[in-house]
Amino acid sequence: MLLKFINILRSAFFRKNWKIGVIKISKKKFINLKNLEVIEKNYKEVFVENNNNYIFFADPFPLNSKLVLAEGMNNKNIGELVLINIDKAKIIKKFTQFKKHISFPFLFFEKKKIFLIPEISHWSNQKIYQLNPKNNKIFKVKSFKAIPSNQLKDPVIYKKNKNYYLFYSLKNSKGIKIASSKHLFGQFKKIKNNTISKLKSGVRMAGAVININSDCYRISQNNTFLYGDGVKINKILYLDQENYKEKYLRTLKFDKVYGPHTISFIGNNLFFDYYTLKFDLSHFANKLKAQIFT
Repeated sequence: MLLKFINILRSAFFRKNWKIGVIKISKKKFINLKNLEVIEKNYKEVFVENNNNYIFFADPFPLNSKLVLAEGMNNKNIGELVLINIDKAKIIKKFTQFKKHISFPFLFFEKKKIFLIPEISHWSNQKIYQLNPKNNKIFKVKSFKAIPSNQLKDPVIYKKNKNYYLFYSLKNSKGIKIASSKHLFGQFKKIKNNTISKLKSGVRMAGAVININSDCYRISQNNTFLYGDGVKINKILYLDQENYKEKYLRTLKFDKVYGPHTISFIGNNLFFDYYTLKFDLSHFANKLKAQIFT
């Protein structure tokens, strides 16, 4: 109870200084890690020059090994969607059509199409945006026929055996839920029988489902004491349109910083975010203001 109270104070009066890192590592090696020491010692920070308009960058989802979509938290404490070129260390595109808070810009690749399914639960029901891979512009928007109350937190799409599966959390409730559909733009229905545990398996998704040969793994956030302090690895044992079963394997977290919070692979490049804490008396007021006005 004391630790929980201390962590509440940390969240209220300590500002999270988020950063993005990248490292070359295979999915198989990552899943089999017992701790994150090798990543913490060898990763490269994704640096952004002339970023005075932003407090931090987080929630990385790469388009390729050089370009990564991320949430850029501006000076008004509103998340913007930005595209970072990691070689040039600069933002090469701002998606200005999003006027309100946007985060967790999950990318779903299908054949030659790229779909953006971000978290926009502060101001909208869920939508799917299509990106043009040649110029990285949004050229199509569709409403997402998910569950009736579809202001989704950290939505993730996974395709298996021609069926689409949606992993998500809801704005005003805890725990990860699953829904399925035969079509990406079809009506999604809840999977009733699932074994996701709120305690062991995390209450929000931390990135895409990872496939390794015939095995697949669901990655969720470790928010046990502090938000985004590590990820939980869960092996999917069974999945169809009626049933879901998984096994919790382990929690992976850094020692010297907090995180990772969101992870995303492109080939053997792993992108992730992490943070340090800095005492800031104005942090609580800024958080409250952001909640009221977004």
